Amino acid sequence: LRAAGPHARRRVGGARAPALLARLDEGRQVAFGRLTADARGLWLPRGRTLLPWSGLEEPTLAVDLPDPSVPRSWWAMRRDASLTVRGADEDGVPHSADIPAWQVVNWGALVTLWGRLHRPAE
Repeated sequence: LRAAGPHARRRVGGARAPALLARLDEGRQVAFGRLTADARGLWLPRGRTLLPWSGLEEPTLAVDLPDPSVPRSWWAMRRDASLTVRGADEDGVPHSADIPAWQVVNWGALVTLWGRLHRPAE
């Protein structure tokens, strides 16, 4: 199961990416729940901070799959997981946000977009 998760995310994200990239190329935005992306980068919740694709680290989901050897009450539940977004804004000021994963729609496609648009500053 642990190996299947990243594979499934890549497949779903890869399938959605062309349509999402087309929207960005048209100058439109793509909403991922509390996050919004445009051709310039990713807007953090409330739309006040833009993290350009070049300054954005890969968004990560902070949750492990359950370990059947421990009691079920110790397992991370869906609402316990958070998506962490870190990066620098256009002025180089670092920002981060931990957003409950259930408030981020299709985070796999978001990570796929990051992979295709992230070009580190040289």
